[in-house]
Amino acid sequence: MIIKQRKGISLITLIITIVVVIILAAAVILMLTGNNPINNARVANLISTKDSIESAVLTYAAKVKSKVMGEKSTYQIITGENDSEEYRIIEKDSEGTLVTCEVTKNTIPITLYKIDENLFKEKIDKLPAPPNRNGAWYLDEDGHVFSLFDAGHILPDMPCIALYNILFMIQNNC
Repeated sequence: MIIKQRKGISLITLIITIVVVIILAAAVILMLTGNNPINNARVANLISTKDSIESAVLTYAAKVKSKVMGEKSTYQIITGENDSEEYRIIEKDSEGTLVTCEVTKNTIPITLYKIDENLFKEKIDKLPAPPNRNGAWYLDEDGHVFSLFDAGHILPDMPCIALYNILFMIQNNC
């Protein structure tokens, strides 16, 4: 009996090839349209972390305010000003000056205060890691949380802009 050799590709090979091409095309389309689920997940995680820190800070400030019967503002509590040093959660440099950073939001200058990781852990809870190793968590005078970081390390597809007017991405740390 003579067996004929078939030339060409099998149906299974053709189907596998088509599926691989479709998957690659979908990945390319997602990257080109800017609808990258990985970056979207990073942004969502960052916003969630920021919200949890802000909630913890504002809860801490409210507890301290109730303890001192409202005699201290949130700013005084977090910075330790006006005899509130025991409540401070802002980092100080080697000269005893608060570590600050000036940023602009809608052309309005804002002073941000760097959160001291050790004081935060001692008085509130463990401070989550910033978006990258060059980043840090900051507070404004009302206790709202900001993350300052190099945008190129966390969200490569996004330019240096304000994200939801909450998170500032900057090229150089303050």
